[in-house]
Amino acid sequence: MNKLLVASLIFLLHVSFLNATEVYVYRGQGVDNNLHEMPVDLVTASLPYEDTYLYAVGTFVPMKEVYKDLDIGPTAVIVKHHGMQSHFEVDGAISMRYREIFPTNQYLNLNYSMGIGLSYAFDTPVYEDTASNGEYYRFQAFLHFDLELYLPAYPSISLLGRVHHRSGIYGLIAPPNVGSNFVAFGVAYHF
Repeated sequence: MNKLLVASLIFLLHVSFLNATEVYVYRGQGVDNNLHEMPVDLVTASLPYEDTYLYAVGTFVPMKEVYKDLDIGPTAVIVKHHGMQSHFEVDGAISMRYREIFPTNQYLNLNYSMGIGLSYAFDTPVYEDTASNGEYYRFQAFLHFDLELYLPAYPSISLLGRVHHRSGIYGLIAPPNVGSNFVAFGVAYHF
């Protein structure tokens, strides 16, 4: 079953990179925090950072405009971890992006996106929280929450802030209370 899921993620990555209209790279650092606690801790600059990191390259392919300035499409990400864990990870998600949140601002514009999908770690993700039995889970859910800032005069390049999240979705895929969160920053290029 896991081989089929990995093959599906690799296929999604392949299709996504061939048809990409946005490519991005980012670097993140792990935080010892639950996802629902992160917004307050992010705003108050009190996130408990840990010595584990990731580098990632990814794509977003807007397939359909659902509503004015709201796109939906696949996201594919290849991740390399280092620090408290050292392995590769692949993520595939269906993402929604709301473009131009402040369309009247001539100096700065903002996109927001979020997505949900699947994630597979190619080795034991030892940084992640474990289940009550002490086990780690390679296959989990993947969520991302992004903010992109860009200058309207240069819309093809943007600064990216992302929360990169893996979890068992409260027991749906893996036991409750497993997973990890990374706060990441990077650059996106839009074709």
